[in-house]
Amino acid sequence: MAELINNNEVEEALSKVISIIHSKSIVELDMVETVNIDGNSVYVTLRPPENCLCPYPFFLAALAEKRIKKIENVDKVKVDVILK
Repeated sequence: MAELINNNEVEEALSKVISIIHSKSIVELDMVETVNIDGNSVYVTLRPPENCLCPYPFFLAALAEKRIKKIENVDKVKVDVILK
């Protein structure tokens, strides 16, 4: 039986996604609104700061998706961006 994915693994992956504009991770910038794990699927919602330029948040979301996909046993990842 495959091991379950946990929030710590996802948060660690997200902490490696660095905004070059802010020189901080998306976790440090408090951009991660929600993390939901359903079996082998991970769903994340990002809410960028107001000074984050479009389409840059979507680039960060793509990087976050790539990082999460590297976690063992993750089959599906969806990262949504909510703009204010």
